[in-house]
Amino acid sequence: MPRKIDARAKDFVSRAALLVGFGFAIFLLWITAFVVLTGLIFTGLTFFTNLNFGARIGGSLVSSTIVFRMLGLFSASLDFIRATWIAAKKTTKPCPECGKSLRTALAQQCMHCGAEWHVKVGTRRPGHGLK
Repeated sequence: MPRKIDARAKDFVSRAALLVGFGFAIFLLWITAFVVLTGLIFTGLTFFTNLNFGARIGGSLVSSTIVFRMLGLFSASLDFIRATWIAAKKTTKPCPECGKSLRTALAQQCMHCGAEWHVKVGTRRPGHGLK
């Protein structure tokens, strides 16, 4: 009697296949972009320099690699900036009444329970104003 494959195993195999497939597709896109950029640089070196064939190939490969490295550093710095902004925005405090998270760290009213602790006119908040 043949055994039935568990549904979880099927899901795992299908998700792994999708992951490998998408990874391979992205790899092909990067290789294609690298080859196109290398070809453009090679064409430019052909028209504007008197280098021999080997020097043009080497120069275009090195230039393409440098461009891709710089793009990688640029995108990594954008990811770092985005992550620090998100981390900075998520610093909140809990409501003193219900304990749920407030929208911001400077909030003076809870959107969950409606509790308020606004500063009254004529009073100072601790740490603000002149000494």
